[in-house]
Amino acid sequence: MSPKTNFRILLSAATLLEIAGGALSMVGDHWLPLELQSYLNSRSDVLISPALAGIIAAAGLVVAVVTVFGLFVFWGPSRYLAMLLWVVGCAIAPLLGPTVESCWVSLCGELSAGAFGAVIALSFFSPVRDVFNKKEQLV
Repeated sequence: MSPKTNFRILLSAATLLEIAGGALSMVGDHWLPLELQSYLNSRSDVLISPALAGIIAAAGLVVAVVTVFGLFVFWGPSRYLAMLLWVVGCAIAPLLGPTVESCWVSLCGELSAGAFGAVIALSFFSPVRDVFNKKEQLV
């Protein structure tokens, strides 16, 4: 397979794992012990308001969709959008307070993070970078 195809397969896998983790996070609270479920329902240690968190999440989702689509079609700025999402995510995470999630959500998150890290690294440091730079069209 060509490097472009391999890149797209890895990107697709990372995206599907992220979607699976998000879906499991929304429906998977029943797997947690009752004490942790009650903690999740009564959290008061979040440092930003739910409205602000919702706005940030919605904006992040839009940028994430644009980024993944851009990476899939080898749009140059999408590599930098991916880095921006990572930096903003790291900056916002501490404001959300402690988190509780099931082992399945953690598994999907870890696998997705590793795959997206590989996607970003490949987009900058492999022959695929030339496609993003439009210097060369790999087969």
